[in-house]
Amino acid sequence: MNIADQGSDALPTPFDRVTALVCAALEVPFGIVSVLEGDKALFRSELGLNKKSVARENSVSARLVAMGPDATLVIPDALDHPELRNHS
Repeated sequence: MNIADQGSDALPTPFDRVTALVCAALEVPFGIVSVLEGDKALFRSELGLNKKSVARENSVSARLVAMGPDATLVIPDALDHPELRNHS
């Protein structure tokens, strides 16, 4: 079974608690843990977005992967970022 087959009724993941903890610690309203599969970035955990996936080409995850294994990506405020503010 691949990740996409788990559907929206999958049980909470171990990442859910970590996502909530990090969002609280950083005082941010949104957080995700995503994996890339096919043409989508699937959210294994999300807080505040009410989405389960986005198109891979629009994902922050794909951008980071394209930067290479030693990359670090810092986005201080995605709402101010010209490409990410309308992330969908």
